[in-house]
Amino acid sequence: MAQPASSKSGICRTKVSLCCSPKRDMVTSSADMAKFVLAHIGSTAASAPLSPEFAKSMRAPLGRSLGFDIWGLGTSLYAPTGNGDFIFGHDGANDPAINTAARLNPESGDALVILVSGQSSLATTLGSDWVFWQSGYPDLFATDTVFGSMMVPALSGTAVILEVAVVLGLRTRRKA
Repeated sequence: MAQPASSKSGICRTKVSLCCSPKRDMVTSSADMAKFVLAHIGSTAASAPLSPEFAKSMRAPLGRSLGFDIWGLGTSLYAPTGNGDFIFGHDGANDPAINTAARLNPESGDALVILVSGQSSLATTLGSDWVFWQSGYPDLFATDTVFGSMMVPALSGTAVILEVAVVLGLRTRRKA
């Protein structure tokens, strides 16, 4: 449940409660969320909450699945970048009401934050599309969707090839 929270600065802040768990509540503004995301790209400003070295260490590969590096220190590694780094971030959800996605590309300095209510996978899907647009690689967590979208064309192509083979085989038999 989202509820307005009081703010002395006049900036609109919203408290988001997920699964009624107080340890997962977050109060933020879009401006604060942007600062949080920029801190993970490794801002060199003296006031940055994370040093560039620490931010980079958070996306060092620590976990693998199916031969791919997919987890860093508190981050998901979505796709490799050209300079040996990773597009990284994190998703969150509370089915069916809330879906969130954050994606950061340290190579380009681009980032994407999506906060959605009322749809269980829209933010994740848009985040995956953004990763593909940024890197040319599918989001490693979206491989099931990629394979699913390939299934109809692959099966259709296989059916056409089999049908042509049967027709050609029947023609060959009739001539002999």
